[in-house]
Amino acid sequence: MVDTSRTQDTLLTTIFNDSQADSSITAQDMRDLIVSLSPTLGVGQFNTPAVFTVATSGVWVGVDTGTTQLINGTTDIDMPLDGRIRYIGVANRHFALSISISATVAGNNQDCRFRITKNGSPMTETITGRSWGTGTDEGSLSLMTGTTLSTNDYIEIEVVNDSSTGDITIVNGVIILHGFIL
Repeated sequence: MVDTSRTQDTLLTTIFNDSQADSSITAQDMRDLIVSLSPTLGVGQFNTPAVFTVATSGVWVGVDTGTTQLINGTTDIDMPLDGRIRYIGVANRHFALSISISATVAGNNQDCRFRITKNGSPMTETITGRSWGTGTDEGSLSLMTGTTLSTNDYIEIEVVNDSSTGDITIVNGVIILHGFIL
């Protein structure tokens, strides 16, 4: 049989309920439990600098992270587009999400903000600001949050340059999703 990832509620109400008969838990039930408790992990690295143009100061735009690779050990996560990491598991999971970015901005005295979006909707609690003194400064920042993801939910990064239309270059970074059973 196929091993099935299940939610905590399903495990407790249908497989491991209080009213079941002695010895009624099958080997398949145990396999499903093991699969369900296994953490979901997604790690995407981007190491090829990606330059994108800021057409209008003060307007949020999606970040193209350039060529992004999922590393070995990634489970139930894929990356259908550069900069978009998607959960493809079956059961809803709660995720600890961490993104680290290194970037430069064309021009001097530039103030930018970055944020995470879920399915295209801003996660405003993740907004993180960064200032650059000169265009040659390479600065880093981290974005972190927790969220629940269902099948095909995806995470992306957006940025806004509050100072000008100076181009932003994402030099490198990493996206990490670590999922837990609900």
